[in-house]
Amino acid sequence: MIKKLITKLFIFQMLFSFCATVYAEIDDFGLLDGIYFGGDIGQSSGDFYPKYYKESMSVAGYSSSYSHGNHYAYKLYAGKSLDGFTGIDIEGGYVNLGDLNLKVQAIQPPDEQLFLQEAVKLMPLSSVSGFYLSSVFKLPITRAFNGMIKLGAFIWDGESELKGTSVSQVRKESGIGPLIGIGGSYLINHRFRFNGNIEKYSVGNTNENGYFFYSMGVSYLY
Repeated sequence: MIKKLITKLFIFQMLFSFCATVYAEIDDFGLLDGIYFGGDIGQSSGDFYPKYYKESMSVAGYSSSYSHGNHYAYKLYAGKSLDGFTGIDIEGGYVNLGDLNLKVQAIQPPDEQLFLQEAVKLMPLSSVSGFYLSSVFKLPITRAFNGMIKLGAFIWDGESELKGTSVSQVRKESGIGPLIGIGGSYLINHRFRFNGNIEKYSVGNTNENGYFFYSMGVSYLY
């Protein structure tokens, strides 16, 4: 489903670029030197440590297996271009990294409630969202295309829930972690640009490293 949405968005932007009457012949300190708004969609995946998790559960006296999958994610943001096409942007926004499909199974089932109480303490956060603030450093490649490096902070809230046959356990946490990212943007015309990014949002405790967010989207230059 997400691949179809990204494909449709990409096709739409390409058609828009051909139909636009004004292309990216922009002065470096012209209309790009201002405020922009945007939205991205994509897929998140967890960069976790299954080995650490299994070792921790073993120390706790349980034998278990653990797996996780990917999920859809999105973000909404606004920023200020400080120095046109070749400079620095200050950007902030909201990110929802989706709900990862985390599964934990006791190979030799102990008492279910005790197992869930221990497992939920050690497993990664499966649902994470929050706000970020970052600096975006732009590197011009062509007149209409540039690369980007993003560095910032992510203020997050997250939770995990494990459900058994008769009981469940929930873990909730919040915190602040670093955000890093790379990407690029293509200037369609004086007002719109198409963006693609790979970002990493660090969350959680020692058995977690964070989420990767692979996204594509559109921003409007005000």
